[in-house]
Amino acid sequence: MASEAGTREIGKAGSRSMNMKRQFVVSDALIEFSMQALIACGVEDEAAQVTARHLIGADMRGVDTHGIVRLPLYILSLIHI
Repeated sequence: MASEAGTREIGKAGSRSMNMKRQFVVSDALIEFSMQALIACGVEDEAAQVTARHLIGADMRGVDTHGIVRLPLYILSLIHI
């Protein structure tokens, strides 16, 4: 699989907290974090990897509404099944 390595800025000026520092996150680290979070909720490894890559891929393309912001919602859904 091709790597989606890169960085993504979080905490932009339009965010709810104007005191929030701007941060850059390496996409591979965020993919790994997302995968591990999903696996911890019982998702199979391959499905967790695909889901994490799609979430971070959306963020990397600038579609923030369909990116990592959805991970907590997925996790809540999984733990309430």
